Amino acid sequence: MIKRLYIVLLPVLLLTLLSAGALRAQEKQYELPRKGNVQVSVIVGAGTYVTKTAPLPDLTDYSISAPIINWFDKSPILEIEGRWFFTDRWAAKLTAGFAMNVSPKQSAVEGLFESGAGSLTSTDIPNYGAVGGSENYQLSLGLGADHYWDIGKGLMFRLGAEGGFAYAKAKYKANNDTDYYDPSKGMAYMVNVSPVAGLDYYLTRTLFFSVGVRVFTYQYSLYSEIPQPGLKTLAADSHTFNFLGRPELKIGFNF
Repeated sequence: MIKRLYIVLLPVLLLTLLSAGALRAQEKQYELPRKGNVQVSVIVGAGTYVTKTAPLPDLTDYSISAPIINWFDKSPILEIEGRWFFTDRWAAKLTAGFAMNVSPKQSAVEGLFESGAGSLTSTDIPNYGAVGGSENYQLSLGLGADHYWDIGKGLMFRLGAEGGFAYAKAKYKANNDTDYYDPSKGMAYMVNVSPVAGLDYYLTRTLFFSVGVRVFTYQYSLYSEIPQPGLKTLAADSHTFNFLGRPELKIGFNF
């Protein structure tokens, strides 16, 4: 799905740059953002979304590990970002997202076999097995602020910091109601902090193009599971450090 979006977005981005460049050639002054301006941007970068599945409740052994979050190994991601300039040179930013998936539990349906034991005939009705129910939730939130420097000809260098939080929770209801009345659970938490550097080029008064990178990132991740109610939580955590990670491209609109 992400690759298809890339195929669509990259030609659109190229055409936007070419048309905006023609508009820029007709302008005599470079309009830069000012206090009170609001920006909305689409970001294309490398990263991952925190996800977690719930364990099956009827295993004899359980193990868990917290994955190492390394942007070199991640897939392309798309994000929506909002910014607000509270001074001419300082802007606060926010990114957020939420996803939910619910699969209802389906009970088993007993078949009807008029022919008795043996192969199924055209008058027999087969058994339908039960389907376990599941719920999955994902939440992400990012907050930060950047300081801007005007370096001329529509270019602005920015340097700032950001912090992120992500949470994922999953529940699985076994298809055997007799043995397992309550669902198993899986959870994941992630927090990170990063200084961020970037370069914005204002093609027109309202349209700009940007590149950026996380100079340094520290991330803490915690993954946990509860296979059955009453059992002790099984958990694992990890600490990750990245340098010059998660490069990104951005196209935005200034209002």
